[in-house]
Amino acid sequence: MIRKHENRPLNNRMAFMRSILLLHICILHYGHVALCFNIGYKRHTFKTLTSPTIKSIAGNVLPDSIAPSFYGYNLRISTEMPPRILVSAPKISNTTVPNLQANYSESYEVPEGGIESCLIHFDHMPEQPESCSILKVPGVEAGDSFGLSADSKGNEMMACSPAKVDNCIETVSTPGFCYESTDSGRTWREFRDQPKPECPIRFMDIIFVLDGSGTVKGNFHTVKSWTSSMANEFDVENGTAQIGVIQFSHWFPNITDWAWQTYMTTEIKVGEYKTKQELSNAISDITLHGYTTYTAHAMNKTMLEFQASPRWHNRQTKRIMILLTDGRATDNDELETTAHYVRSNGIVTFAIGVGDYNLTELRVIATGNTSSSERVYSVAKFSELSGIINSLRSEVLNVALEGRVKKEDSAYKMEHAQSGFSIQLSATVRISRHIRCECNSV
Repeated sequence: MIRKHENRPLNNRMAFMRSILLLHICILHYGHVALCFNIGYKRHTFKTLTSPTIKSIAGNVLPDSIAPSFYGYNLRISTEMPPRILVSAPKISNTTVPNLQANYSESYEVPEGGIESCLIHFDHMPEQPESCSILKVPGVEAGDSFGLSADSKGNEMMACSPAKVDNCIETVSTPGFCYESTDSGRTWREFRDQPKPECPIRFMDIIFVLDGSGTVKGNFHTVKSWTSSMANEFDVENGTAQIGVIQFSHWFPNITDWAWQTYMTTEIKVGEYKTKQELSNAISDITLHGYTTYTAHAMNKTMLEFQASPRWHNRQTKRIMILLTDGRATDNDELETTAHYVRSNGIVTFAIGVGDYNLTELRVIATGNTSSSERVYSVAKFSELSGIINSLRSEVLNVALEGRVKKEDSAYKMEHAQSGFSIQLSATVRISRHIRCECNSV
């Protein structure tokens, strides 16, 4: 490191150096020079902050094969005394085990990144180490390059990763993310005003849940015909929509294995048929159970079928349950809890009532709001089911493909916002802008 003195009288220089904080920074130059910071407020008084990676290898030179952590990429010092310095290392591979810094030949392209907080005591002698600690921030993952931007204000801290990748399976976006702390970095939380973009919906898994109780006898052919017509309204053949069908009637309380619940059957697995003709033929082949109406248990069965779908973990898939019934649930005491459980797992529920249906139960199934008929459809007799196909299809597509993100929402079109690209908590001293550094390779 080369440190140049200004050509001015000694007394003037000493007065100048008493009035400012001197910071001498050694930066890593192609992996040869140790990353460090020399800090002092008096002439001949210097303190050193060293990269965790350098500390872990007990040396001051990185081997050529080790990728730099870019310790000091972002540097902030608070105006409070004693000052706390926030130092970022956005290319550090693992803050927990810094000696595992990646080789160039390894996964250097996906570093976690991290930040370190150092409390500087100016009354310490130079040989006394400063108090530094790596801050543990939840939610930081490989590839985040966390610490590309950071700031501090007293006990408040914020650090961001504008390069944060949100993998939506079929598409990749970079919404970025920020975390904030109000206790000097001991605990962290997501930035409260941070928009939360959602993965765009590209697929639908739809399960028709059909009442197969004895009261449907004589009308089950109409139910199957309606189900087939409704299923054909969705794009099955290019894979956008996957259809499944469950028939329900009775539940045996002494049997715990779903495979032996013969009146709770998966007639068609989600996505089992890839063409409309095959799907229509399979629906036509379903035979009526006849018996009771265990609607709540049928909803639990439906959850299991959704979870068995290969697209269960795909965030770009909307899951729709369309339940048709013609009477009161035999297990209506469990209906509210079960319906809430299903919806809490991201399933959008529609309830179709025919004939002697119970409106309150339909509302409980659909939204849980007994004063609202949102996503509730009803007809007086089975022959009228064909009249709701168009409106039901439109609402399913509206809910599934548009979801809850509207143009007025903060998350709208934030997929590539790179939140946290630049942040400012308060008037802090950005030392790196005011200090001139000169470095040599050794």
